[in-house]
Amino acid sequence: MRKPPPETPEMKRARQDVLRQVERHAPSKTNVFRRSFEGLSLRKAITAKCLDCCLYQTKEIRECAAYGCPLWNVRPYQIRTTEKAESAEDRAEGAKECLQM
Repeated sequence: MRKPPPETPEMKRARQDVLRQVERHAPSKTNVFRRSFEGLSLRKAITAKCLDCCLYQTKEIRECAAYGCPLWNVRPYQIRTTEKAESAEDRAEGAKECLQM
């Protein structure tokens, strides 16, 4: 794995500013940004960018309509097709059970 480039004073200040903003608006997401700044997790970097773009709202990421974004296909918090199918099947089974009662 490649080592991240050395952190310059400008990078450090900018990242501290971002962390302060995240701590203020979405404290539960702070660790995602910290991990992404370490440069060791591409997944955390993508998640952090999507959170930044969608104002730290996971629901907004899930419903993202920025189809021109290069990260759209790999954005976090998507409902997988198999999960959608399973949940639809579960709802159908539940409905059948209710009708039989």
